Formats: sequence, C-alpha cells, structure tokens
Amino acid sequence: MESNQEIQNQVEFLYHETAKQLYKLALYTLGNRKVAEQITVNAFCEAFNTISDKTDVNLFKERSIKLLYKHGRKIQKKSEWNGCTIPVKTSEDIGGQAGVKKKELIQMLGSLNFDERYILLLYYCQEFSIQQIAKAICLPVFLAKKRFGVTVNKAVKYMKTFALL
Repeated sequence: MESNQEIQNQVEFLYHETAKQLYKLALYTLGNRKVAEQITVNAFCEAFNTISDKTDVNLFKERSIKLLYKHGRKIQKKSEWNGCTIPVKTSEDIGGQAGVKKKELIQMLGSLNFDERYILLLYYCQEFSIQQIAKAICLPVFLAKKRFGVTVNKAVKYMKTFALL
C-alpha cells in the first residue's frame, strides 16, 4: 500500500505535467471558466483513481482527455444550455491579452459545435493522431477521420468568409 506522501507526490507530478493543458482544452471547448475548472478537476481525479500506472503521464493524459470529453458532453447536453453550443467568448474570457490571430481563432472555435471544437483542439493543440482522437471521443477511426475532415473544411470556410486566411 502506498503512503500518503507517495500518493501526494504522484498527484503533484501528474498535476504539473498535465493540468494546464487539460484546463485549456476544457476552456477552449466550453468557453466558460467555472465549468472548465469543474470538469478538469473531475476528469483529473477520476483519471487518477482509475489508472493503474500513476507514473505513465501519457496514459493519464489520454484517460483525462477522454473523461473531459465525457463530462463536457454531459454539460453541453444539459437543459440549461438548451441543446445549443456553448460559445467561446472573447480573449478576456479565455484570460490574458490575446493577439489578433488568437482572437480570430477563438472566434472561429466559437462558430463550431462542441464535438468539432474538441476534435480540432485535440489535433492541433494536443497533437493527437486521428486514432487517438477516435479513442478519446469513442468513435471508430473511419468516423473520426470523416468528422475531422468535415470540421477542418468548416473551419477553413469560416476563416475564408471573414478573410482570415
């Protein structure tokens, strides 16, 4: 049995390696700080309690990202959101000063639905492969690949429409 100090060290290690990335993924997907904090903590705790090798950062990260998706989908589907997408607001809501390009990218993300934002963020920010994305969102690879293609086309169309490309 592990001592309290060993468990604390494992939690601190995983926190330092993954917490900021997980929070940013939740925040950019949901566009709400409070909700992003809540689901990040829930996913972090649940992943920590369910993985066997607490020293494997990649395993922990993959499990956490899968749980972020699961919890985010639940929140997105709740009646208070009325089934619509949660807009990613401004750079102020994301925090800090954002450059023009970052602000435009945030606006583009706001034009996408939850699944589309999550897929793009996993691919471009987390550098996930299509196979890893499929695993994270519980879809067969061919469907994840199709959704990724549709999402990229939708994002490019948005960017062209607003002369951002």
